[in-house]
Amino acid sequence: MKKILFIAPSLSKGGAERVVATLSRSLSSEYDVNIAVFSSKRIDYEYEGQLIDLEIPESQNRLIKNFKALRGIKKIKKEIEPDVSVSFLPEPNLINVISRTENEKTIISVRNRLSKILKNFKIPFFISRHIFKREYSKADAIIPNSKGLKRDLIENFDLPENKIKVINNPCPVEGIQEKSEEDLEKEKREIFEKPTIITVGSLTEQKGQWHLIRAFREAKKEIKELNLVIIGEGPLRNYLEELVENLDLEKDVHFLGFKDNPFKYVSRSEVFVLSSLYEGLPNVIIESLACGTPVISTDCKSGPREILAPNTNITKDIKDIEKAEYGILTPTPDGKKRKAKEPLTKEEKTLSKAITQIINNKKMKKKCSEKSKERAKDFKQEKTVNKWKELIGEHYGG
Repeated sequence: MKKILFIAPSLSKGGAERVVATLSRSLSSEYDVNIAVFSSKRIDYEYEGQLIDLEIPESQNRLIKNFKALRGIKKIKKEIEPDVSVSFLPEPNLINVISRTENEKTIISVRNRLSKILKNFKIPFFISRHIFKREYSKADAIIPNSKGLKRDLIENFDLPENKIKVINNPCPVEGIQEKSEEDLEKEKREIFEKPTIITVGSLTEQKGQWHLIRAFREAKKEIKELNLVIIGEGPLRNYLEELVENLDLEKDVHFLGFKDNPFKYVSRSEVFVLSSLYEGLPNVIIESLACGTPVISTDCKSGPREILAPNTNITKDIKDIEKAEYGILTPTPDGKKRKAKEPLTKEEKTLSKAITQIINNKKMKKKCSEKSKERAKDFKQEKTVNKWKELIGEHYGG
């Protein structure tokens, strides 16, 4: 039986980590599956195969952490001699390629805009760009999860197009729909008795939730009973809570933290809103579609347009609301944090307008809900897993 090694930071919370778990279960009957993680302190997803914990503390210095991970992965590869190694996210991808052995095939999976991520690194962009360009080009296959990410890899890193194959995220549509029907906790039911906007995601710069909070306040001028639910945790929580307080929205904005089952909240909301500044292929949009909840998303690079307006050009730039085939797109905000009393930006006003339009228009909302479930089927888990099986089996060690 061929040996496959997955490499990821953990099996907790993130979309990439969930894909690793999904693939481990789907491939376990055909491969000897091994999963190496930087830390197994928390496991949120069911997996199959041998889990190998590198036991690297999250709090450690980034450079030291990656050095330890590289040393650990080299040791693991020497011991188990994998036929193919598949890694997820920037630093595990680098480690995977650098540690490759003579007879091993390496596949790296790109989940977010690398050109954006590297600008947040502490080393100059031109240096990090050179390192990632050099090492990524050595991989046998490069798998972005959207066309926009493929474009980013080619245009900004000059990576060979013949090595790049787009495979979308797997979405367990039936499982999500089943979970979406679970009962709410008693203390949460009152929130959803009023019209509710919901967003799900880490509380980070990338997700731009402060723009949504400011747009929400404007929408409340027209829809007085409106609530906003924010599911997720992250470093910006204190900042966002302070913004809510300064806008006098404490009774209307509800921070629920991380939830194992966010779908029961999404399915009971009027609309799901993604306010991101950039993405890869946002799972949360696909999951919201599976719940039958209308979606409004910023037209950020990359992903939302590919999901909600698949028959349009991914480079299209909008200045106003776009009523797409499977949801609504609005212009991407500038990402600047403003004080509570500062005027709304044009993009925030447009987002607020989109929210009130869909909530007030029952016919539009019903149509969006029906189209949502239809679109979610295109991302069914079986379709994506079969593409991975074909990639690994036919071309890289099967």
